[in-house]
Amino acid sequence: MIRLVEFIDQEAERIWDGASRKHLSESLVKLDRFCAFAGYGHKRMSDFAPKDLHRFQDHLRAVGLTDNTINHYNSAISMVFGHAVDMEYIDKAPKIKWMKVRRRGRPKHFSEEEVLLISRFFRGHQQSWIEHFFVLAVNTGMRLGEILKIGTEDAFVDQDKDGRYWVHLLTTKNGDQRDVPLNTKAYAALVALDMRPIDHWSHRTFYNPWKEMRERFFSGDPSVVFHVTRATALTNMAERGTNPYMMSKFVGHRDIQTTLRYVKGKQSALAKIADDLLD
Repeated sequence: MIRLVEFIDQEAERIWDGASRKHLSESLVKLDRFCAFAGYGHKRMSDFAPKDLHRFQDHLRAVGLTDNTINHYNSAISMVFGHAVDMEYIDKAPKIKWMKVRRRGRPKHFSEEEVLLISRFFRGHQQSWIEHFFVLAVNTGMRLGEILKIGTEDAFVDQDKDGRYWVHLLTTKNGDQRDVPLNTKAYAALVALDMRPIDHWSHRTFYNPWKEMRERFFSGDPSVVFHVTRATALTNMAERGTNPYMMSKFVGHRDIQTTLRYVKGKQSALAKIADDLLD
């Protein structure tokens, strides 16, 4: 039976397929710490029990890490064991106790690792179509109601002369029309939904699995709703330095002050502005 450190070395690129190199590097740093703790790296994957993970959590708390940071470690560890189950190295992943965290002072959004965890959860679920809704929302910032309009008389998809696919929303929440460009992930998700998401939709078979996911990864936090995908898209745009005006146009905010809630000035970005003034 393969040992933990060997499995991570062998499978890391596949586990974090689609993640940024920066995120992969950060996840591996967390896993190095997990492997170094009490010789865990040399344990066989099948030998881990929930108590082993809880012991590591207790250690992290004892050295001063916050519950939110501990959950970041939980995410990385969960990705590893979830992949081990998918690859049939183990039959069942040890259950992880997620810390209860209430995020205040900023819009709630999913981290890159949480996006991967949620996508994997729904990919393996009986209602696997939910993953496509999730991926489409995270990559466009569209509201659930807007996604459900695609392929109906209220919204259509076409391709421009450069080969880019667009969703043309003829009606939105604020009454305005909006054009939403699709990246490759968003378009693939829409194709998987046969270009008509509403044909796959069921209120009960959507919200029951969503509740399951929320219980597993977020301790049942009621603030973890589907609309968080919209905040996630906005946060990702802001972290990449997207102009707030263009962000507001992308997601259909009438008031740019709503958009500015997601814009935080990172020191590195501010320093670049200062350097650019010399050019």
